[in-house]
Amino acid sequence: MKKGLLITLIACGVLFLAGIAAFVIGLALGGSPSFAYDIREKKLYSNKKAETYSDDLDVDAFDALNLEVDAGDLTIQEGDSFHVSYKLYRKPVITVKDGVLTIKPEKEKLEFTLFQFGTITEKSYLTITVPEGTDLKDNIIDLDAGDFIISGIDMDSLNLDVDAGEVKLSDMKIDTLKADIDAGDADITTCEFGSIKIDVDAGNVDIDDSKLDKITADVDFGNIDMDLHGEEADYGINIDCDAGNVSVNGKKTGNNYSCEGKGGKNISVNVDAGNVSIEFK
Repeated sequence: MKKGLLITLIACGVLFLAGIAAFVIGLALGGSPSFAYDIREKKLYSNKKAETYSDDLDVDAFDALNLEVDAGDLTIQEGDSFHVSYKLYRKPVITVKDGVLTIKPEKEKLEFTLFQFGTITEKSYLTITVPEGTDLKDNIIDLDAGDFIISGIDMDSLNLDVDAGEVKLSDMKIDTLKADIDAGDADITTCEFGSIKIDVDAGNVDIDDSKLDKITADVDFGNIDMDLHGEEADYGINIDCDAGNVSVNGKKTGNNYSCEGKGGKNISVNVDAGNVSIEFK
């Protein structure tokens, strides 16, 4: 056997044994195997039966959000009171201080995982309710795996980070939106924005029947479709597609398009692989 191959095999064996040792030590110290999340099937996978934590409680009034969710659908809705309900696989710590509702997972011990198998069919979720007419100021949301759904609640600013999941915004006004989506679609309907900055690694961006002053959109793999209020002349437009087609008001323009607007508004779009379609009305 060649010396180089022998050294490689020995190194692999040492690393494998080290991994086994770390796994055993982790279990002995109380660590637990972690989860995997199937975004399409909306299921969690684990190599042991997972414990869920659930509650349904009223909270003090708030006008801003600071949320961190590992796995579960996050919904923000209007209702009769300030309320939080959840079923999650990590126990959340919920506080309201200086008008900010903060929800973050309770700190855990280090996790050690060797294999993952089995299916957990219970759906995890976090639902936040605010009284009708409540406006939220500065909001920070970090969602690892799950859909984010919000409708009818105005915000000063929203800083949104989603690793894997759909984003659905409707019937609301946001002065400043910054969204970073690793894998998933953004579906925006009947909204009004001051400025939008959206980055998507893999997924489509659909903005329908909406108003905006400025948008910067970067998509690696996916399509961008916009149906906007106003006229094309209101916007300075710069669109570039490395591999894809551009259409503005039904007119195909190849893989790029630019024009100077007169209304002080701006659209800047960059797509690596995908199509861009913009309609004005």
